[in-house]
Amino acid sequence: MATLKSKSNNRARQKFLNRSRLFVEGRSDKRIYHHFFRFGTAAYNWTIETPPNSDDNGGGSSKVISFLKEHGTAQDYGLLDRDTLLDLNQRDLLLETNDEQFFKAMPLRNNLYFLHRWELENYLLNPTCVHHEDAIILRADFDHDNGEERAAERLTHIGLCNIPIQAANIWIKEINKDLSRIQTDFNNIQIKPLNLLRTEFSHLSFQASDASIIQNLCIGYLRDQASIRKNIRTATEQDASLLESTMQSIANITEEKFKEKIEEIATFDHKEAVTYLDRWERISRIIEGKEVIKLFNKKLEPDRLADRIYIEKQIDPVLTQIFSSISTRSDTKKH
Repeated sequence: MATLKSKSNNRARQKFLNRSRLFVEGRSDKRIYHHFFRFGTAAYNWTIETPPNSDDNGGGSSKVISFLKEHGTAQDYGLLDRDTLLDLNQRDLLLETNDEQFFKAMPLRNNLYFLHRWELENYLLNPTCVHHEDAIILRADFDHDNGEERAAERLTHIGLCNIPIQAANIWIKEINKDLSRIQTDFNNIQIKPLNLLRTEFSHLSFQASDASIIQNLCIGYLRDQASIRKNIRTATEQDASLLESTMQSIANITEEKFKEKIEEIATFDHKEAVTYLDRWERISRIIEGKEVIKLFNKKLEPDRLADRIYIEKQIDPVLTQIFSSISTRSDTKKH
């Protein structure tokens, strides 16, 4: 006959087995989500994990997708950065500016969710909290009246300066998919993203006029990369032709053609917005948050920003809505 203690242990074990799991891309993501939502509480009584056998960074979106496909249960969910959509050939959805339409689309299994901003770090860039942490680092006074708007203005200008680089990087990623099919006597024919180019404009004042300088830097970089790789000897005539045409299109890129790429990203910018807070709210959907944090103040720490956001009750309402949706679905499946 089972003892009261064994019955209690069985109930606890069953409760644990029924607990939902949310899989995220990396350990840093896991840590930030814990700062935001304090998992294990009554509100979120489920676990947040990275896929088994992941590396120190968690293994990224591909491991989350493959794990859920091969081993996931009805109680398992995934939450991925928006930039994953580019790897999934979901370019139109990546560039969807309407949040309602964005969330209606479920390009994979219905237990996989996508952030509506480029990556998790974008949710750390709350102007109030960025200004607060920046003031602490600089040992300056916290400006209760204008600090939030001033931080939003600087974030917006940094974002505008990053739009040409983001446009180029999205294009490079698409080009690299074509290049990956080419068999060459080199192991890697990929064009590198322009992240390092950001150091070239670290001295800029981040005004709207600086964006044109960066646009020209991007064009120059792409042309240089094309001229280098045009000379790579390929294994087959067909591959040589593909490489030549691809690189020729990059080498001959014009300012007008590149502006078309930029405009696809710039549609997220509400230029008619009354405040910089409103402009930043939109721009932050489509640029790389990690880079913006470094450019605003390289001493800003993601963990401190996440804690500040929790303390100030500034968690992005859309992110909270995503978690509430997962919680509701999880509770429904348990009953």
